[in-house]
Amino acid sequence: MANSITQLVSLTCTEEPLHSEIHEAMLCPLSGQVEPMRLQLYAQHVNSYGIFKRIPRKPVARYFRTADDAEIERAHWTTEMVKAYETAIKGNTPVAGPRVRVTTYGKVVICFLLIALAFLIYTAYAQGLIGGSDAAAVSML
Repeated sequence: MANSITQLVSLTCTEEPLHSEIHEAMLCPLSGQVEPMRLQLYAQHVNSYGIFKRIPRKPVARYFRTADDAEIERAHWTTEMVKAYETAIKGNTPVAGPRVRVTTYGKVVICFLLIALAFLIYTAYAQGLIGGSDAAAVSML
């Protein structure tokens, strides 16, 4: 129960691995030497307040040094890394899957809101606020 309450007030992002390629000779910004580097592409799933899940079209990318699996921040990428990233993105965009998916909890919330709206419209109609003289006949039922 606590987990579902946490999902209501926060955005959660999960990443699913899509594609991985190893580049044997790339300049590593962490060590300044030519080392093998791994480019990993991920499909990002964004769960918004537990109501719907969104999958962006463009995958998320990360570079890792293969020697110790240390992640290289995007701000430190070299031009060679950026070119390899752009080449890898072309073959893996758009990410497969639905763009926006309403979760079961979201469907329950939408149904509740529709029932509440229908009740408000019926109440206004029964009180004669909308619908003219026929509203009195309906309220007698």
